[in-house]
Amino acid sequence: MRNSANLDDIMSDIAEREELEARRSIPENADDDDAVADESIFSSDDVVSSSSQMKKVGTVERFFKKIGVAAVSLTGSLSVGDTIEIRGSGVFRSRIESMQIEHEDVESALPGDSIGIKLQDEVREGDEVYLVE
Repeated sequence: MRNSANLDDIMSDIAEREELEARRSIPENADDDDAVADESIFSSDDVVSSSSQMKKVGTVERFFKKIGVAAVSLTGSLSVGDTIEIRGSGVFRSRIESMQIEHEDVESALPGDSIGIKLQDEVREGDEVYLVE
C-alpha cells in the first residue's frame, strides 16, 4: 500500500510538470532548429522598425493552444488587415486575417471588446498587443 501512495504522488508530480512545460512557449528540450527560429523572431529589423510606430491596443487574456486562438482584451481599435506585434513570452508580428467576438466574425473591434484572433505563434496570458502603424 505504501508503494502505491508514493506512485500516486510521483504520477501527480509528473502531470504537474508536464502541464507547466506545455504552458511554456519555448520548450527546455528545444533543438537547434528551434533556437534558430527563435533568434529570427528577435531580429532587430522585425521587432522595431524605424519606419513604423506602435500603439498598445490590448492584452492577451488567454491562449487556446489546440486551435491557436488568442483571446485579447482591447484598449484600442483593431481591424481585419491590421498588423500587430505581440510582446511578452516572445516578440512576433502577425497580420489579422480574421477576428471574432463571441464566435461571430467581425471586421473591426473597439476598446473594451474582447476578441479572438487566430495566431501562428503561441502567446501567454499578459502578453501585450501593439498595432503597427
